[in-house]
Amino acid sequence: MAIKKALDWDGLSYYHSKIMEKLNEINQKIEEISQGGSGGSGIIVSNTTPDDTSVLWIDTGNGGIAKYYDTSSSKWVTVKSVFG
Repeated sequence: MAIKKALDWDGLSYYHSKIMEKLNEINQKIEEISQGGSGGSGIIVSNTTPDDTSVLWIDTGNGGIAKYYDTSSSKWVTVKSVFG
């Protein structure tokens, strides 16, 4: 039976720093996109409903869920996810 060695604080600190680096990269990309940088200005990243209904809205007030405006119901609708 194999025994796994528990991570020490240095190991946990290393993984924490790597995760934080990736989160910072993601946040920078989101900021670029929301300001019309790479990816275009067709995406709004905000915790409030955008005035422009022609964009994809990343609702940061609800965990970063992507939403689009459905003209037939006049409501913002969550983008369906597909897992394969």
